[in-house]
Amino acid sequence: MNLSLSRKSDPEKTAREAIRKRNWKKALEYYEQQLKSNERDFALWNLVGDLHASNKSITQAMESWRHALEGFSLEGLYDSVLGIGRKMLRYSPEEEDTNLLLAEAYLGMEYYADCLATFRSYLKLAAHRSEPDMKSLFKKVIECDIRHAHLLDEIRSLYKESGIEDVELERTVEAYLQRKLEEPESLPATDESGDSDIIESTVEPGSRTGFETQEGRDGLAMLGGTKDMSDEEDVNVIRPSFEAPSYDFNTAPSLDSDFEVPVEDVQDELPAGEGKDHYDLGVVYTEMSLWDAAISEYENARRDPTYRYKSTLGLANCYQNMNDLQRALNLLEAERKSSADAGEDNSELHFQLGEVHELLGNLSEALECFKTIRGHSSPRGQADEKIREIQGKMGSADHGSEHSDDDTNPFRGQD
Repeated sequence: MNLSLSRKSDPEKTAREAIRKRNWKKALEYYEQQLKSNERDFALWNLVGDLHASNKSITQAMESWRHALEGFSLEGLYDSVLGIGRKMLRYSPEEEDTNLLLAEAYLGMEYYADCLATFRSYLKLAAHRSEPDMKSLFKKVIECDIRHAHLLDEIRSLYKESGIEDVELERTVEAYLQRKLEEPESLPATDESGDSDIIESTVEPGSRTGFETQEGRDGLAMLGGTKDMSDEEDVNVIRPSFEAPSYDFNTAPSLDSDFEVPVEDVQDELPAGEGKDHYDLGVVYTEMSLWDAAISEYENARRDPTYRYKSTLGLANCYQNMNDLQRALNLLEAERKSSADAGEDNSELHFQLGEVHELLGNLSEALECFKTIRGHSSPRGQADEKIREIQGKMGSADHGSEHSDDDTNPFRGQD
């Protein structure tokens, strides 16, 4: 249940204020105390890990993240496992068993190519391989309906490289592979999209690791994402347990999905001004690249009508950084209509909307957005520069005449 800050206990308000002021030590005192009575609150363990990492206490961060990782893994919350596991590997790539847990999470989400690639990373990094854990993974793999021939070949190769000494399991795996390869509907090694190679998923510091799309029934995930936390940019943080809305962030919708922005209940609105603390915290979390925590705060801030517009831009920015571009697009489009009906200045919204259209490859739509605010200067850039960049991409030869037409318009840059 969502509660306003005015109804929170004083210690939690103090801890949240400490986070806003980047006083990590003070915030940790409160949340670590909470863990003593909530040891199975794995989202809280994850938040404590993030705070330790921000405080440059990486050893303590890894210990807290491991509690969260193992807990979410046991509960089958695979998206949470992936988010935490990626963070751990960025700080400590030699965390060999983390790769194994990630492989199981990918398998549970039917991202089979990524499962196999991550398991290969485990084989490369593990100083002491766990045969029981490897056998368990292969038993789960052969329960799946994997159809791509090149993935089946990779399973055979990985089993040989694993060094598992179990004749019965080896026969079972080989029988599974033969059966799948002989099925008439088995897919060729190279499909129409050309995805014929297993992507190596060893995570390097600063690499991009968020989901973008899912192709085919075998879950060939294309990995992209953001950067690291603090000085690095992304941590794929799991939302803290307080005031967290229920969203499913494990997969981004396709670029032509029909995602609709949820409609808030009017009765759930906050009184004017009470969204400020939520919005300010959202900004802090955004600067730390704690996207899910920022989303939670922006969602609460949007319940305050006086902060709805700013919070919507912040929320869309989070989705944009999480590569959930269609969600960001729909959110901004809905807000554009709302703000236009209210007669508000939405220049910043048009700039951000243009950016999202450009990232989606909708160059004509992006150009229109930037032309609407020609001459506008945003913290994100200059509208005129974006117009020139996009026209260059489109190979436009008549942008000069378009300039002259718009320059005579006294209402230039207004909606």
